[in-house]
Amino acid sequence: MVKFATDITADIKKQQGRKQVQRQIASVQSSTVNAIGDISATISTISEIATAIASAGEEQSAVTAEMSSNMRVAAAGVPAISRSMGTIARSMTDIDMAARKVRESSRSIA
Repeated sequence: MVKFATDITADIKKQQGRKQVQRQIASVQSSTVNAIGDISATISTISEIATAIASAGEEQSAVTAEMSSNMRVAAAGVPAISRSMGTIARSMTDIDMAARKVRESSRSIA
């Protein structure tokens, strides 16, 4: 009878040990599932950030290309502006000479 009671006690301890191991396994599995969910959320956030960075890079490239184009157009216009300034300077000289002639003529008439 003692051996039988000892066997029962041993079986009860084994069952309690198994239940404890099962609870620990369930806890680890639950923690693992939660960790995987957190990792998935982090990966999604990183993906969104990477997409935003790529988009910003594309926009910056487009703006840089447009600025470069505008600078080329402006640079191409500089010679025309320079010629126009020369024409204005010559016209001013012609106007000054005409004004002097008018002044000299008006003095000679007076």
